[in-house]
Amino acid sequence: MVKVTYPWGAPMAIISMSTPPSTYAAAATVTINVDLLDDEDDNGVAIDQNDTLTYYYDVAGTIHTGPLTATSAVGANGNGIYSFDITYSGAVNGDEISYWVTTKDNDDLESASEPQSFSIKAPNNPGADLLIILDSFSATRQSNMFELFATSAGVVYEVWNATTEGGIDASVISQGWNNIIVYGWGGATVPMFAADVDPGYASFIDGGGNLLLTDMDWFWGQGLAAEPTFAAGDFAYDYFGLASGLNDPAAIDTVDVYGLAVSSMDSPF
Repeated sequence: MVKVTYPWGAPMAIISMSTPPSTYAAAATVTINVDLLDDEDDNGVAIDQNDTLTYYYDVAGTIHTGPLTATSAVGANGNGIYSFDITYSGAVNGDEISYWVTTKDNDDLESASEPQSFSIKAPNNPGADLLIILDSFSATRQSNMFELFATSAGVVYEVWNATTEGGIDASVISQGWNNIIVYGWGGATVPMFAADVDPGYASFIDGGGNLLLTDMDWFWGQGLAAEPTFAAGDFAYDYFGLASGLNDPAAIDTVDVYGLAVSSMDSPF
């Protein structure tokens, strides 16, 4: 066992930083959220104007820097979520934008985050009319279904792997295709409730696009209750017509088939 003590208190902890997904956008402003935690002084203050919170981001070798900004999620003691904006333009396919933060508290104790980054990409088939989105696959054997079918039918398509690309944003969804298929196991890019962040699916459908969502565990993948309900304003209600549902209603090894319990995948099924 090793015990570590700080005679002047603990340095500020950088709990987490948000990571934007890869993007097609050659120019954009992206907000990064940073969760900070420091120990409180005798007055119950953890982070205030006596602390130095600095962001850095690198665009094509040029370093931009400035102070972090407190958000509404900062508590009375100063701990919580701070943010900064990354603004870039003229990016091309293959560029990476990296960013990090440093802190110095009122005891001159310093800390720094590990650099994070996101990538600028371009479609391999910009003229395709079909985007296939892989959303949360746990094994490669579960993928390629729609890709194989499209290939056999001679349909030109683009693929976006939301897991490896860190999600998806509007630049990808609205690139110009008229049809999008989202499939996976416990996907999370398609919103459910009005409060969820929508990366652009509603605008795509409202603009006349066709969206097919097929997911083996969509409710579970977004941490829903056993019996979720939806109302007007929720994406699941407005676009899929769902008013309620059941999340994992049966034991994983039992499936009711026309009223008969089939356990442990009886053979022959």
